Amino acid sequence: DAPEHPVHPGLQCDGDAQLRRAEPADAVVPLLDRVHDPEGDVRAAAADALGRIGDARAALALVGISQDPIPEVRLAATRALGSLPGEVAARALVGLVHDPMPEVRLAALRGLQEHPDPATVPTLAALARPALAISLAGRDDVARAAIAALGGIDSPEARRALLDLALDPRAPRSPDAIRALLPHADRLRPDVGAILPRVTRDNVEALSELLGRIGGDEVAEALLELLSREPPSASPGPVPRATAAMHRALGRSGSDRALRALPGAGGLRVERVVPG
Repeated sequence: DAPEHPVHPGLQCDGDAQLRRAEPADAVVPLLDRVHDPEGDVRAAAADALGRIGDARAALALVGISQDPIPEVRLAATRALGSLPGEVAARALVGLVHDPMPEVRLAALRGLQEHPDPATVPTLAALARPALAISLAGRDDVARAAIAALGGIDSPEARRALLDLALDPRAPRSPDAIRALLPHADRLRPDVGAILPRVTRDNVEALSELLGRIGGDEVAEALLELLSREPPSASPGPVPRATAAMHRALGRSGSDRALRALPGAGGLRVERVVPG
C-alpha cells in the first residue's frame, strides 16, 4: 500500500522509512534539516513536504530558502509558505510578490489569499493596478490574483481599494474588482454617498448586481435619476442594455421607492436588450 504521507523522491535516505511512518507533526524536525541540504532538489522537496504538513514551526526555515538562488527552490518555499498559518509566513509572502520569477510572484499572491491580513492591502492594491502590473510578467494573472486576495480581506481599506478599481473605467480588471466586492455588498452601505456620484450610464451595466445587493432608497433614487435621463422609446422594442441593467438593480434593491416606481416605468422587458 502507498504510505499515508509519502516522501518526495528527493528525500530518499536511510531514514526514509522512519519519515514515512511519522505523523506529520513528528516529521517537521527532520525536514527542517533537509531545507539546508547542498542539493537544490532536496531543498525543494523538503519545502514541498513542509507545505503539505502546514506546521508554523517551518516558517523561518522556509523564509530562509525563499531567497535561494535556484528558482525552483524559491517556488517550492513560496508555495509552502502559502500553506502555513501565522504572521511570519504572511510577511514573507508580501516580499515574494516582487520576486524576479513570475511563477514565484503568482504563488506568493495565491498564498496571500490564505492570509487575509489588512496590512497587505497597500501591496495588493498596487499590484492590482495596471501601471505596476504591466512591469511584471503575466500582468493579468498578477492583477487578478491580487484582486482575489483583496476580496478575502474583510476590512474597510480592502473594500476601498476594490471600489477604486471597480469604479475606474481605465482599470482593465474592473469587472474582477466588482465580482470581488459582491460578497461584501452589505458592508458598502456606509460608502454609498461616495459610490453613487461615480455611477454613470457607461458603467451601470457592470455595476448593476453590486448596486442591487447594496440596495436601499439612496441607491434606488440615484438609479431612478439616471433612468429619468434616458430618452423615451418611440415604440415597443428591445431595451438598451444600460436601461435593462438599471431595472435589474432596482428590482434587487429591496427599496419601497423602487417598487413603487417600477410599475410606472413602462413595464420594460429586460430580457430583450440591445447594445447602447
